[in-house]
Amino acid sequence: MAFKDEFTKRWGIEPSPSSAGLAYDETLYFIKVLQQALQDTGELTSDSIFRTGKDKMWTTQLTLTDGILMKEYKFTPETLPDMVVGQARSCSL
Repeated sequence: MAFKDEFTKRWGIEPSPSSAGLAYDETLYFIKVLQQALQDTGELTSDSIFRTGKDKMWTTQLTLTDGILMKEYKFTPETLPDMVVGQARSCSL
C-alpha cells in the first residue's frame, strides 16, 4: 500500500499492473540479481551480473518470491528469454 500511495502522490494517477506493478517487481528482481552477483564475486561488473543471470537466474536457482503481482518470478531454460508466467497474487494496486 505504501508503494501505491507514493506512486499516486508522485504521478497523479492510480497505478495499474502495467504502469507500476511489473516495473516494481522487475526492479526488485534486478536488485536481487545484483546482490547475488556481488555476494558471489565480490564485484559488480557487467560480466559478474551476466554470469549470475546465466548461471543462477536462468536455471531457476535465483527467483523472486516477494513481488507484488506474481507469487514467483523465474526463468527456465525452456522459457528463455521470457519469464515463466502464472497465477497472479490477489492484490489491488
